[in-house]
Amino acid sequence: MAGTTLVLKEENLVVLENVDKSVYEELQDKTGEEHCTCAVNESVVYLGKVSSVMWNEDEIDWEYGY
Repeated sequence: MAGTTLVLKEENLVVLENVDKSVYEELQDKTGEEHCTCAVNESVVYLGKVSSVMWNEDEIDWEYGY
């Protein structure tokens, strides 16, 4: 199942689109660690310290103004 993962860092929001739910679950387990990484599309993404992670199965309507 693919969806969108929203990663909240201290003052930034990182959006990872079309990722497996397993990536979200991995990031959820790593929340609070200083050096958080995950694999997306066969690449390692360095996120630093993650304070919160959210999952959305539906597509995000970017026209709405997030």
